[in-house]
Amino acid sequence: MSEVKKFRGNIVAGACFFIMFMHLGAIGSIGVFLSPIAEGNGWKVGDVAILITWATATAAIVGFVAAAPIIKALTPKWSLFVSTILCAGHYYWLSVGTHLIEYYLAAAIAGLVIALGTSAAVGNIIGQWFIAKRASMIGLVFGGAAFGTAVWQSVGGILIKTYGYRSTYAIMGTVLLIVALLANLLFITTPDKVGQKALGADQAADKAAAPGKPAQSAVVEGLTLKESLRTTSFYLLFIGVLLVAGAWTGCKSYLAPILRGEYGMDYNMSSQYTSIMNLVAAATVIIGGFIAQKLGNKVYLCFLVGLMSIGAIVILMNPGTISIAVLILALILLAWGNPSQSAMPPTVTTQAFGNKEYGKIMVYLLSAVYIGQAILPILVKIILARGYSLHDTFYFFLGAGLIGLVLMILGMQASPLRNVKTA
Repeated sequence: MSEVKKFRGNIVAGACFFIMFMHLGAIGSIGVFLSPIAEGNGWKVGDVAILITWATATAAIVGFVAAAPIIKALTPKWSLFVSTILCAGHYYWLSVGTHLIEYYLAAAIAGLVIALGTSAAVGNIIGQWFIAKRASMIGLVFGGAAFGTAVWQSVGGILIKTYGYRSTYAIMGTVLLIVALLANLLFITTPDKVGQKALGADQAADKAAAPGKPAQSAVVEGLTLKESLRTTSFYLLFIGVLLVAGAWTGCKSYLAPILRGEYGMDYNMSSQYTSIMNLVAAATVIIGGFIAQKLGNKVYLCFLVGLMSIGAIVILMNPGTISIAVLILALILLAWGNPSQSAMPPTVTTQAFGNKEYGKIMVYLLSAVYIGQAILPILVKIILARGYSLHDTFYFFLGAGLIGLVLMILGMQASPLRNVKTA
């Protein structure tokens, strides 16, 4: 058997895929639950949508202030383990809660899961196993979140129609608990524990040691977190990620209510259409990783945000004039915004700041995603309170996404490592 086949990192990456599928995929299916929760309890959809704010605000605060030290103290493996317990527990709570404040508190627990048990912890694990092919592997693994969202939304819509949302949440919690814990305990490990090295570690060491090539050492070393925080690049990327991730989250979260309200779909049909988008979204994370690896992050960013923007423009058209085929095309284009909330920050971290403190810097950029997601429902509620429709909010999403794209490109251009080829 060849050494390549014995490399344990691919198995670890597969386990991470399933954990992302379970954790972030399930949490990402909230859009299909908003209306059933509101109608089942006599609440307003806007009030229920604040669940997203509670979850993402918690994720933003924990991610920015404490995620890196907590993940380091627990280790990424056990951070994922604890997060699985919390994630299942918050679904059990949602299945029995009767007061809105209980839902907000459960959503805060979901925020802890997002901060400690999804992109940051998994990104650290991938960083330990892959120096070479990191961008493409992040795309493959983080695609699990979008595949999970597509599956959970589709299955969730069917289960809600058959059993109601409470029983659906109980079922989700049980399945998640079993699958994620088994994937973690059986397969997640680190290179040193199995006597292996990260893929590309030897080549990176050779580059660093090569005489007369000082720039190559920056590929391996890069910047520390403190050094990156002193750069203009970091803040341009931070705000850009915040805006683009917020725009995509808005499109994804409010699409199902728009399909029901403006296209006359029921819960099941709207969930099927959003599942089409999320299945494509999963593929965009995987394909996007290869685009970033082969063509660079500037092309990657323009491609993703450009197609998402075209999809949003089509959604803005009069629903009465849009055929089913055009609607599906719009959903496919819109889906290309998905990497902004998962794979995009880890992917740009390596090129902008190198590998020296990749995990720490990545956690900070990921917190921009959570802040954008936390602010978004509040802004939408303000827009709705002024007499506008959910349909109108897509103008806001479109503008935020395009501004974010410009800022991220400027951030990449301002990077101290802009002329250095990353590993």
